[in-house]
Amino acid sequence: MATEVNAVELMPKQKAAMILWFLDEEVASEVVEILPDMEKQVLAREMLQTKNFSLEIIEDVMWEFLGELQGGNIGLRDFDRNHIRRLFKNMLPEQLDALLQDISEEDPFDFLHSVTDVSSLLTILSEESPQTIAMVVSYMKPDVASELLESLPEKKMIETIVGIAKLEQFDSEIIHNVSELLRIKLDTMAYSSINKTDGVKNVANILNNVSRSTERAVFEYLDVNDTSLANLVKQQMFVFEDILLLDDRTLQTVLAEIQDNVMIVKALKGEKEEIKEKIYSCVSKSRKDLLLEEMESLGPMKVSEVEKAQQDITHLIKTLERQGTIVIQRGEEDDLI
Repeated sequence: MATEVNAVELMPKQKAAMILWFLDEEVASEVVEILPDMEKQVLAREMLQTKNFSLEIIEDVMWEFLGELQGGNIGLRDFDRNHIRRLFKNMLPEQLDALLQDISEEDPFDFLHSVTDVSSLLTILSEESPQTIAMVVSYMKPDVASELLESLPEKKMIETIVGIAKLEQFDSEIIHNVSELLRIKLDTMAYSSINKTDGVKNVANILNNVSRSTERAVFEYLDVNDTSLANLVKQQMFVFEDILLLDDRTLQTVLAEIQDNVMIVKALKGEKEEIKEKIYSCVSKSRKDLLLEEMESLGPMKVSEVEKAQQDITHLIKTLERQGTIVIQRGEEDDLI
């Protein structure tokens, strides 16, 4: 059930969690990475609570965030053409003119180009005026625009088509406001379809892309404060220790993709003998001898180097799984056929 609260009453950590939801996973991972360990733990927990807030509250927070980015409170300025010319004064005049022309022709509804299912757009636009719908449709691909128009009530469809034919130049600020509002509503509708399991999966995806030290800090907190949640997140992740869960053929496929023996040896530095033996058992005798030789000659190493090697291997495993090259069995009920 959505929490009844105004956006103004939200704490900064709650707003930060909402914003992080809508960032690209790589960007979100970079943001998480620079935070102190305690803040990482707090933010991870807040992200999983975001589902308790209504879409209206989330939309208000996103608008506030956009206002900040547009210069409301962080000192950004409006960049006009002359400002850009001053910044790029060493660029050839004809190149700069071409660049400015491209900027002036930027499509404010470029995010609609990737839309193939018009149901979400229809839900958002159904209550809008034919003039507003006409403006949006004029920026869409013809086949998608046709599907959207055919889904409108007959009277509104005709009025919208007439509106497109008589479309005049809109004020750039109006176009910008409509496009930003539409973008946010599409994002919030996508969010509304995310259930708790998906929320856990998104957090797992973010943790899969942070450093091992960050991952460890989050799980140290969850293991103490919310064991069930920690287990749910772990089920959606693949950490280096999960190599023990791979069957021999899968691990052999993974190791065959790694040409760098040093990477493997670094990843095994200080690890449990069980993990080492698992890997040694899945390579040829000659390669095992090379790995043991490398291990003996390897001197003291920074923890960060070991963690980087482990992260590279886990990233490879997840990539191979996404490509369908390998299958990872997760949990007792996730049987293979």
